[in-house]
Amino acid sequence: MHGAQQARGDSSATPALARMLTAAPDAIALPLFWLCLTVTVTIIFRSFTPWLVIPLTVAGSALTWRWRPTAFSSRFGWHSALAALIIVIAWLAVNLPYASRWIDVTRDPGFLTLEGIWLSDHADPALPIGTAADVAAAVPDARVSSLAYFPQDGALHAQGAKLVPGLVAIGGWIGGTEGVLVGNLLIGAVALVLFYGFARRMIGPVWSLPALIALASSMPMVAFSRSIYTEPLVVGVTFAGLTFLWIAIKSRMWYHYLAGGALVGAGGLARIDGVAIVIGVVLGLAVIMFVETDDTARRRNRLNYIICVGAAFVVTAVGVVDLVLNSPGYLQDLSGEFGLLTSAAVISALLGLLLTFGRPWRGVRKALIRWRVPLSWVAFAGVLVIAAVLLSRPLWYVGHGNAPIDLVGGLQALSGLPVDPTRSYDELSLTWVAMYMSWATVVAALVGVAVALRRSILRRDARLFLVLAVVAAPSLLYLLRVSITPDQIWAMRRFLPVTIPGLILIALYLLLVVTNWLSARSTIWRTGGRIVAGGLALSVVVFPFLTWGHMFTAIEHGGRLGEAESICRAVDERPVVYVQSKNYFYLPTLKTMCGVDVVNFDDEPTRRELREVRAAWGAQDVVVVTFDEEVVPWADTPAPYRTTSIETWPTMLNQRPYEPATSVSRVWLGTIDEAGSVQPIR
Repeated sequence: MHGAQQARGDSSATPALARMLTAAPDAIALPLFWLCLTVTVTIIFRSFTPWLVIPLTVAGSALTWRWRPTAFSSRFGWHSALAALIIVIAWLAVNLPYASRWIDVTRDPGFLTLEGIWLSDHADPALPIGTAADVAAAVPDARVSSLAYFPQDGALHAQGAKLVPGLVAIGGWIGGTEGVLVGNLLIGAVALVLFYGFARRMIGPVWSLPALIALASSMPMVAFSRSIYTEPLVVGVTFAGLTFLWIAIKSRMWYHYLAGGALVGAGGLARIDGVAIVIGVVLGLAVIMFVETDDTARRRNRLNYIICVGAAFVVTAVGVVDLVLNSPGYLQDLSGEFGLLTSAAVISALLGLLLTFGRPWRGVRKALIRWRVPLSWVAFAGVLVIAAVLLSRPLWYVGHGNAPIDLVGGLQALSGLPVDPTRSYDELSLTWVAMYMSWATVVAALVGVAVALRRSILRRDARLFLVLAVVAAPSLLYLLRVSITPDQIWAMRRFLPVTIPGLILIALYLLLVVTNWLSARSTIWRTGGRIVAGGLALSVVVFPFLTWGHMFTAIEHGGRLGEAESICRAVDERPVVYVQSKNYFYLPTLKTMCGVDVVNFDDEPTRRELREVRAAWGAQDVVVVTFDEEVVPWADTPAPYRTTSIETWPTMLNQRPYEPATSVSRVWLGTIDEAGSVQPIR
C-alpha cells in the first residue's frame, strides 16, 4: 500500500545527514517555483537580470521556507534518497556531452534555444528589427519576419511563453552559449528529482527507484531534455505540486494547498496548454470535498479548495499575461484551442465549488457512501472498458482531423503508406507510448488505474483519487486526440509531462498492491507472485534502455553551432540579406547569434532589388547568406563558404528513431556590389 513504509525510524546514519538527504528531493520545489515566477515576471517587465532574478528568488524561497513538505520518514528513506540523487547526477553527467546544437528555426527547440541565448545578454525578449524595417519598406519583396517570429511594434516576438528560455538563459549568465545549451538538461535533472520525491510518497522509497530509472532512461525524457523543450519543466512542477497536495489532504494546512496549486499552475507559465493539468487538480479536489461527511471539515476544505484552485489560476494567468505581451501573434493563432481549455477550466472550477457545499448534496453523498462497494466495481469496470476502447482503436478507427500537412504526406510516401496528409494517427496514441515504455507497462498501468480507482472509492482514499484525476485529465485529452504533427519522436511531447510518468507510477503501484496482497497468501502464491511482480517491475525498468538503438550518442543538430559561429565571424557585424533556401528559416539565427540587422527574401532577389537593399543600407557592405547556390545572382562562380556535416534525429511515422540521420550543409556568403551582383566570400 502506498505510504506503507513511512513513519518508521531511521538510525543507520547520523541524524543530521539522514534528515538532509531525505529532505533534499522536496527542498528544491519551492525555490523552483519562485525561480519560475520571478523569471516570468521580470521578463514581463523587461527587467530580466541576475541582479533581480536571484535576490527575488532567494527572498521568496526564504519567506515560504516553512511551507515546505513535512519530513518524509521511512526505514529506507535516506538510503533511497541518496540512491536517487546519485542516479540523477549520473544521468546528468552521461547526457551532458550530447546536449543539442539546435540553433536553427525548424521546430520549437530552435527558437527556444535562440531566445535563451538572446535573453542571456538582454533583459527584453523581443528582437529589435532595427534598420531592416527601412529596407523592407523600400524593397517590397524584402521582409523582416520568419517562421515562429511575429513582427509587432518594431520587434520580432518568438512564439510561446518565455519561462523556459529565461531559465536556460540563467545558464548563459554562467557559461555563455554552452551554458544555455545544457540548461534544459539541468531542468530535466531537477524534474527527475521532484518526480522521485512524489513517487516515494505514493509507492514507497524502494519502489520509487525503479520508477525514477524508468523515466530517466526513457527516450522522450532524454530527448526532450537534451534539446530545449518545455515538457521536462512541466514534469517537475506537476509532481512537485502533487507532493504538496498529497501532504495537504492529510495536514489540511492552507499553505500546503496554496503551494500545491501554485506549482501545478506553474505549468501554465511554460506552456499554453498547462491549464489541462489544472483541470485535473480541480476535478480531483472537487470530488474529494464532495464526499466529506463532516460539515465543519467540509467548510474548511472549501476554503482550501478556493486557495488551491485560486493559486493555480493566478499563476496560470501570469503566463497568459506573458503571452499577451511577448507573443501576441502566437496567442492569437491558438486562441480557439486556448479558449476552449480555459473555459473548461473555469467551468470545472465553478462546478467543483458547488460540490463543496453540504446541504444540496447531502442525500446524494450519503447514497454514494452507502453504495460505495458496488460503485467501486462499476468504476473498476468503467476504466477497463475505456482501456479496451483505447487499445482496440487501431482495429476500427482511422484518425483524421489535421489540416493537410506536407511533412505527413512526405513521410507516408517514403514509408510506402497511402498518402493522406490529413491523417492524425490518433488511434495509435497508446501504441506510441508502448513503443517507448513497453506493452507490459501500458497494460499494467491501465489495470492499475482500475485497481487504484476502486481502492480510492472503497477506502475513501482522497490522495490516491487526486493522483488519478491529475494523470487522467491531460492523458485522456491527448490519448483521444493527439493534436500534434504525428511523427516520432516529436509527437511524444504530448505524453511526457504527465502521461508517461503517471503510467510508470501506476504500473508500479499495481505491482506493489499485488505483492502486498500475495504476502498474506500461501508460500507458493507468495513466491510465485513476487517472481511475476519482480519480472514485470524489471521490464518497466529495462525496456526503455532497449529502445535506443544507435540513438543514444546522437547530438540533435550537431554541427549547427559551429556553422553559425563561422558565419557570424564572416558577417562581422555587417547587415545581412538572407535568401531563403528550401523553407530553411535562418533569419532569427543570424539576428540572434550575429547581432545584426537582417532582411529575408523568400524567392531569388533580382540585381535591382539587391541594389535597392544596398542603397537603403547606405551603400555599405551588405552580406548575402544562403544555403542554396542557385537563388543568388553571383558575379563569379561561388564556392561554399563552409561545408558542415549535420547530425539529426530522423523524422519517422509510427516507429521510434533507431539511428541518427546525417546530411551535408553548405552555406554560401557574398557581398553586394554596385551592380547588384553578389561577390562570393571564400
